[in-house]
Amino acid sequence: MRLTSKFTAIGAAAALFCAVAAVWMLRSGDLTRATAATGQIRPVWTETEWPFGVDPWGKGKAFRCNANDCGG
Repeated sequence: MRLTSKFTAIGAAAALFCAVAAVWMLRSGDLTRATAATGQIRPVWTETEWPFGVDPWGKGKAFRCNANDCGG
């Protein structure tokens, strides 16, 4: 097998892999539908105070989701 035909085979395999991955991503639909049981939970995250001590990198960001917004 010549070197150019190896590159052609590898390129065709890579193109096929990319095409399959693109079709799979397009058919998977909305990502929230895959994680939510009913698809109707829409979490609303609000920023709150950092609940931990200050470390060398300073304060972090903390978020909280209320029970009414997160389905619990």
